[in-house]
Amino acid sequence: MGEQKGRRSVLVVQHQRLVREAFVSLLTGLRDFDVREAATEDEGVRMSRELQPDIVLIDTGVAGSRQHLFISRIKRALPPDGRVLVIAEDADQANLESALAAGASAYTSKDICFEELRHTLRLLTEPEAEDAQLRQTGNPARTASAIRS
Repeated sequence: MGEQKGRRSVLVVQHQRLVREAFVSLLTGLRDFDVREAATEDEGVRMSRELQPDIVLIDTGVAGSRQHLFISRIKRALPPDGRVLVIAEDADQANLESALAAGASAYTSKDICFEELRHTLRLLTEPEAEDAQLRQTGNPARTASAIRS
C-alpha cells in the first residue's frame, strides 16, 4: 500500500459497516489518501502486515476492553514509521493513556468534525506540518486529544 505519488495510505478498521463505509468515503474524497478497510481485529492486523499503511485508523469498539492489546498487535504489524490513530466514543484520560502506552500515535474523540480529522491525519503523515503547528501554537494538535511522535 505505502505512499503513491504523494498520496498516503490509510487502513480503516471499524466493525460497524455503515461507520466504516462513511470513513472510507470521506477519506477517499480527499484524494490525499489511498484508503482500505477492515471489519475485524484479525483482518485489521493481517491487512496492516500485508499493506504496510502509513496510518491505521481504529475505532475502540472493534476490540472493546482489549483495546490496548489490539493497538499493540497493529503497531507490531506496521513498519517503524507506521502510525495508529485511535478514535473513541470519548477521550477520557485513562483510555487515552492506555492507548498511547500500547503504541497509538494519536487518540481523539468521535465528537470532532471532518476537518479536524483531516487535520489530525495530516499531522500524522507530514512531520513538517506537526513542527509548524508546534511553532505556531506550542501544541502538537489543536484537534486531537493527543498526538505523539
